Amino acid sequence: MEDFKDIVELIYFFSGPLLVLVAYLALDQIKVSKNQILEQRNALIITSKRESLKLSSEQITFYGKEIIPSLNILDHRIESENIEFFKKSKVTIRDDGISVVPYYETNDFDKLNKIVPEFTKALNLLEGFSTYFISGVADEKFAYRSLSTTFCESIKDILPLIIYVSDDGHRFSATIELFVMWNSRMETESIKKEKAELEKRLKNKKEISINTLGVEI
Repeated sequence: MEDFKDIVELIYFFSGPLLVLVAYLALDQIKVSKNQILEQRNALIITSKRESLKLSSEQITFYGKEIIPSLNILDHRIESENIEFFKKSKVTIRDDGISVVPYYETNDFDKLNKIVPEFTKALNLLEGFSTYFISGVADEKFAYRSLSTTFCESIKDILPLIIYVSDDGHRFSATIELFVMWNSRMETESIKKEKAELEKRLKNKKEISINTLGVEI
């Protein structure tokens, strides 16, 4: 009986350090697993970013090869048909949306029917392009550096008809959203640049004073 009691006491004595050791090993394993998860997550982020930039580059190339020629064809058709709708419609661009007061002249509207194929093709290409960036699949900030100016200027040229046929923003929604985003960012950057230049000019100005005739200062 005494032997059994001694064995129990020994087990109790050693169980404390043993449990600590087991807990330490388990904690160490948890840390290893956590690090592995973090490494996998970082690798996934890097891969996703790489794929996003790759897709952005492909879309930039696509814009140059497909969209610009299509827009040029549309511009040529507008000029050849002497359509004034685009120049005479009144467009208001805001951060929260766009409004258009379309120029209405019967003959001009008849002429618009003649450019439907060219307009539809160009806008479908633009919508597909814009969807990649609005959805977040491609990196719009990367593409912005290369295409923001030409994209926004091209959209402005045909914006009256885009808004007119957009069905309250449901058609060509990605194109409109990307335009508003990039155009607003460009305007903000322009304002900041002008502000910085003005502050620099003011900083470099020396104090100038004159004496009014007959008055001592």
